[in-house]
Amino acid sequence: MTDRSISSSVPVTQEQANLILRNMEEFKAIMLQQLHEQARTNELLAALAEALSDGEDYGEDGYVDSPTYLNGSPR
Repeated sequence: MTDRSISSSVPVTQEQANLILRNMEEFKAIMLQQLHEQARTNELLAALAEALSDGEDYGEDGYVDSPTYLNGSPR
């Protein structure tokens, strides 16, 4: 990275900017790890949403009519 300037919508002091520039690689590594974790969380949330919606026909009340009771006996 050749550009050693910082542009931000959040105001930082010169001391803070210098600290960020000195530790840029560490900050990048942390941010990449956070992005990776967020991507994994998004995948899990998408899988959950898909699993909850698979093949279920919701009635007007928003509930699924199950063919069995919780104990497994038929309705």
